[in-house]
Amino acid sequence: MKVSSGFLTIILLCILAGAEVDLFVPSFPQISKQFQLTPFMVELTLSANLIAYCISSLVVGSLGDRYGRKIVMIWGLVVFILGSILCVIAEQFYIIILGRFLQGAGVAAPAILTYVIVSDIYGRKDQLNVISILNGVVTLAMAFAPILGSYVNLYYSWKGNFIVLLIFGIICLIMLCLFIKEQHDRELKSGNLELFVSYLPVLRSGKVIAFTVSFCFLSCPYWIFIGISPILYMADFKMSLEKFGFYQGAMAVAFSTVSISSSYVLKIISRKQLFLAGVFLCASSAVLILFLGVTESKNPIAITSALVLLSMGVVLPINILYYEALGIIKESKGKIAAIILSARLILTAIGLEVAGYFHQGSFKSTAFIMAISLTVSLTSIMLLIKTKLFNLDR
Repeated sequence: MKVSSGFLTIILLCILAGAEVDLFVPSFPQISKQFQLTPFMVELTLSANLIAYCISSLVVGSLGDRYGRKIVMIWGLVVFILGSILCVIAEQFYIIILGRFLQGAGVAAPAILTYVIVSDIYGRKDQLNVISILNGVVTLAMAFAPILGSYVNLYYSWKGNFIVLLIFGIICLIMLCLFIKEQHDRELKSGNLELFVSYLPVLRSGKVIAFTVSFCFLSCPYWIFIGISPILYMADFKMSLEKFGFYQGAMAVAFSTVSISSSYVLKIISRKQLFLAGVFLCASSAVLILFLGVTESKNPIAITSALVLLSMGVVLPINILYYEALGIIKESKGKIAAIILSARLILTAIGLEVAGYFHQGSFKSTAFIMAISLTVSLTSIMLLIKTKLFNLDR
């Protein structure tokens, strides 16, 4: 596939959406120490971000359908940049929370609408391959984000990571303005439905809800662990800041490697075989994670290995589930994307706060939350297949 300036811009926008979390989490222990915060309070820097992301995603999805993807993403990046500036100049914890809230509200636009643009541009035959490659490249970059974040935090303190995000946000805004063409749909833009009322037809679709449940409960465990891992590894296991980035990066490397290779593996085996292989890996990782939680393991290698297995398994089903979900109601791609991602964020925010509240220096509470989420998702996926709402043979 030819790599154009537009496609490079899409990649950078997706990297920003992912790095916005991964780059920052190595700063948790330093922020906790400086402002004398409990794990529950530290997790608010993520939860506030995710809640804002959730609220904003519902708005940008509908606005993207009605007024065009590009203009909505431009305004989103402007809000993200303002939030980054607040975080850079913050001297009190509540200013960081406000900045993180604005970052989440702003980054929702590129996080959601870049994939919708891919769905607009590419035909059904190429969408899965493009999304797989895009996810792989993005997560490979995300693998280096915690490593970069660790060293930036080590030499320039926690504010250094926000400066990096600020500069990256400005670069993305400039490239978006220069290289992305607007995607017009006049029929949608002339609609008279109110913003949130326009979501009702999508929310009434049992198939959309079923795919949303499957996708969200499958992807949430990874993000819950990403949020709690700085406290678990550095505060509880006494891991150095330098080593932490490599442990966290290993999970993203596993995700990106499988994501990139999946488009090529599809040429050898069927989509059904690939999907079921991912489900098997997810089920296996759920059992291993539960075992490590019950035994209250404090071995970072064992825990990271279980998360690497989960990362490898998750990428195969979620790419297919997301691609299938966007096609359920073709004229509402933006709204479906917004519903799926906002639901994932709500679940992740709840999971993070619950994990932070019950955290007592071990992997136990986090492991139970992750195992429950995976069980719900795998059950939902099996029901989708059994009721023939999901045709794996297409």
